[in-house]
Amino acid sequence: MHFRHIWKAKIPYKIKIFVWLLEQNAILTKDNMIKRNWVGDSTCFFCSLPETRDHLFFECVVAKVVWGVIGRCFGADNTPRGLTQYKDWIRWWMPSGGTFHTFGLATVCWAFWKYRNRACFDKKNDKKPC
Repeated sequence: MHFRHIWKAKIPYKIKIFVWLLEQNAILTKDNMIKRNWVGDSTCFFCSLPETRDHLFFECVVAKVVWGVIGRCFGADNTPRGLTQYKDWIRWWMPSGGTFHTFGLATVCWAFWKYRNRACFDKKNDKKPC
């Protein structure tokens, strides 16, 4: 099964579904919402570039800072620029980090997602997450 790493992970079920949607590129980022006829601003709340899955979770300046800090903790001198590259990045910098792969992705991306939704839709942010 292709998604066994998600369903076997020791994370809450709602976050398993979130990670599964994330890996399917079916998470409701603004680009995906527009494909479903949502009428709204398609730009990232934090940096004003078009919001896609890889942009929000890896390419946005906010995401780059977070991944940079995480990477520094285990000696990485670069950051992942997308979900596919994240998997290779973890294998390169944490060869024995198989269990970290899903847990780390879930933890960081869930935090981005919750923060982005609160800031973007609940207006509970001044655009300065750091």
